[in-house]
Amino acid sequence: MSPLRDAAKKAEAILRPCSFVTGNRGMPVFAPSGSAQRPKRARDGGQAATEGARCRHIGEGICWSRADASGIKRQLKSTNYHNVFITVSADCPATAGIEPANGNSVGGLQYALLRGEPYSFTSDDLLFEVFARRNGIEDHKREIARAAFFSKPQACLRASPLAKQYGWGLHHDERGRVAVYGVETEAYRKLAARDDLKLVPGMRNRRS
Repeated sequence: MSPLRDAAKKAEAILRPCSFVTGNRGMPVFAPSGSAQRPKRARDGGQAATEGARCRHIGEGICWSRADASGIKRQLKSTNYHNVFITVSADCPATAGIEPANGNSVGGLQYALLRGEPYSFTSDDLLFEVFARRNGIEDHKREIARAAFFSKPQACLRASPLAKQYGWGLHHDERGRVAVYGVETEAYRKLAARDDLKLVPGMRNRRS
């Protein structure tokens, strides 16, 4: 069974809501309600270590769809943020925003989409669009493929190569739409100084 088909099958299961619990060292995780499963600590404050883990910096990242077009109840996990500015990673090697050399890589596709259409994509839209293009998913298969994709926890844009390697900050506006700004620009500095935005760093390339 292909990974996509397997994910789709799992997405169709009726899932119970997750309860917020706190793991080791006070780092938040999620575990299914009523489950005997022992919660695992979320890695690096953003990577999902168990079902529905969310970024500890934001306190967002979970949404629900009661039923899709087929009437099947699904649990969908969102990476969307609102009024958030993801700054470049502390160990990002780039001192200015640069275009990824490989246009078909994850970073290259994210760059092309966000530079070509700023504030047109939410984080969820962007992640799935890149996934769909890289996997050749046809338009008529995208609805079920998207449900399958978000039935599993996905890394938010703190893990984007744009923030980690290429010197781009990612601004999520009040609608959750995203645009990128080079770390060397005045626009980046103004966003980083705004009181109405929550600032979170891109994930490190290496653990301390």
